[in-house]
Amino acid sequence: MAYPIIIVDSGGSDTSYYSGAGPGDGVNSGSVVTGVAGANSAYCPHVSSIISFADTSITSQFADVSVTGSHSIYVHNTTGGTRRWCRILGKGETYTGTCDTNLASPTTITNSSSTTVNTYSYVSISGAGAGEDILFTWVTAGTSGTTTFTINDAVQATIVGASFFRHAYIAVSETLGVFTNLNWGIGGTLKTIDHATTRLLFSQDATGLWEVKLNYDQSLTSALAMTYTTGSGFLVIKSNSTTRRTITQTAAAAHFTCSTVNRLETRYLNFLNSNGSPGVVFSTSVGVVIFINKCVIGANDGVNCPLGCVIRTADIPIISAVDSAFLRTTGNCFGNNLNSMFMTGCEVSRCGGDGITVSGASPAFIIEDSIFSYNAGDGIDVAGTSNVTIKNCTFHGNTNNGLRLTSANVSPRVKVINNIFSENGNYGINCDHATSPHLPFVEYNDFYTNTSGTVNGMIAGLSGTNLTLDPQFVDKTNTVRNFEIGTNLKAAGFSPTTETLALGLSGAKTYVDIGAAQRQEAGGGENAFAY
Repeated sequence: MAYPIIIVDSGGSDTSYYSGAGPGDGVNSGSVVTGVAGANSAYCPHVSSIISFADTSITSQFADVSVTGSHSIYVHNTTGGTRRWCRILGKGETYTGTCDTNLASPTTITNSSSTTVNTYSYVSISGAGAGEDILFTWVTAGTSGTTTFTINDAVQATIVGASFFRHAYIAVSETLGVFTNLNWGIGGTLKTIDHATTRLLFSQDATGLWEVKLNYDQSLTSALAMTYTTGSGFLVIKSNSTTRRTITQTAAAAHFTCSTVNRLETRYLNFLNSNGSPGVVFSTSVGVVIFINKCVIGANDGVNCPLGCVIRTADIPIISAVDSAFLRTTGNCFGNNLNSMFMTGCEVSRCGGDGITVSGASPAFIIEDSIFSYNAGDGIDVAGTSNVTIKNCTFHGNTNNGLRLTSANVSPRVKVINNIFSENGNYGINCDHATSPHLPFVEYNDFYTNTSGTVNGMIAGLSGTNLTLDPQFVDKTNTVRNFEIGTNLKAAGFSPTTETLALGLSGAKTYVDIGAAQRQEAGGGENAFAY
C-alpha cells in the first residue's frame, strides 16, 4: 500500500485547499480537483471514513484520482484538532438509479439498480422532499448485498418511479468526525511549509510513511510542531532531488519541536538559522527517533549556522546520522542525555562546543567512519554509562580532547578501534573520572602529537597495536579537511570477527587503513567527504 508524497513548490498555493498529492501536483497526471462551500462542497454525516460531495452534475471528477493510498484529500475543517489531510483508498463517481414505486417505509428505499449505495454516502431523491422537492439525505445502512438502503431523513411525499442520485464520494483510511458544506481539494501543490494551514500537516495529520518533498528552499518564522501520530514508520521531509534544499529558521527557535511519538527522517536538506540567537535544528523529548540522511547542518562559511543539531536537558531520543555534515554550529552539535546514537560516514567540524556530548545512560552509542575536527571542545564527550563503540574515525585539532570518557569504571563496554587521534589540544583519549580502574578496549589506533599526550587515566596504558605515527594527511587545514592518510597507516587497522578473537587466529585478520578517510589508491573511488 502506497502513502502520499506531499509536493511543496513555488508555483503552489497555501490558500486554494490543495492537498499536495494527486492530480496536478507535477508528478501525477490530470488537473487538481477542488470544491467550495455552497457548490460542490464536502460532507461527512456520521463518524466514518466516507466523504461525499454535493454536486450531482459532475460525473467524472475523480478519473485521475488514485485509490492506492498515494493521493490525499484536503478538507478545510476549521474546528480545532480535527483532521484536514486524509489518505485516499476508494472513490465513487455520481450515479443515477431508480427507486421502487412502492416504499416499504418512509426511510427504506428499494434500489432497482445493481450499483452499491454506500453507508454514510449521500443520496438525492427526486420529488421525495417537502413540497415534492429533492430530498438530500445520507445513507444510514447501505445495500450490503441487498437491493434496499436506509436513509436518515424520511420521504415527505409519495414517489412513483423516482430517480435518485448517489453522490460522488471518496473513501479514506482515517476516521473522520461529522462535517457539512466544506471546501476541499485533491492534488495540486502546496507553496510553503511555514503557512498556518500546512503546519497542521506536521502537528496533527501526517503519519509514518508519508513524505513531504520540497521543490525549492524554505523559510520558517517559528518552530514546526511535530506532534503527528507516527504510525508504522518515519515521516520523511526531503529535497525533490540530490540537490539539497535549504530550510532557514529566521526566529530564535528550533526548526522542529518533536514529541514523544515522532519518527522523523530528513533527507538531502541543509538547515540554517539566520537569527542572531539561533536555536538547534531538533528540539526533542523522550521516545523520539530522528534519522538524518545526507543532510548538512550549518555551513562551511559559518554564515547562519544553528546553535546545534539536537539538544535537550533530559531524555534525548534515538539519533541516527548517515553521510551528513555538521558544520560550525555555535554550540555543542549534539547535546546531552542521548538515549542511543548511531553515526556512519559523517563529519562534525568547527562547532562552537563539543562535537557530541553524552551525559546520560545510553544503551547503544556507535560511531563509525566519521570525522571530528577543529571543534571548540571535545570531539566526543561521553559522561554516562554508555555502551560505546567508536571505529574508523578521525579526531583532529579539537580544542580539548579527541575523546573524553568520564564514566565511572570505564570497562570493555567502551571499544575504540582503528581511529586517528591527532593534534588535539589536550589528550587523544582522556579517562578523567575520579573512580578507577579505567579499562576501555583501545586497539589499533594512531595517536600523533596530542598536546597533553596520547591517553590519560587508562591504568593498563596502551597496547602495542596502537601507533604514534604521522598520519600524513593530504591537507589537514581547517578549510580543506582532507584527512586521507599517507603510507604510514596504510593497512595498519584491524577488523576482526568474533571467531578470530576467540580463537586467536592471526591469519584470519582483515586489515584496513586507520581513520575515517581511506587511502585514495590508483583506480579508487572519490573522496566521500565533499561538503
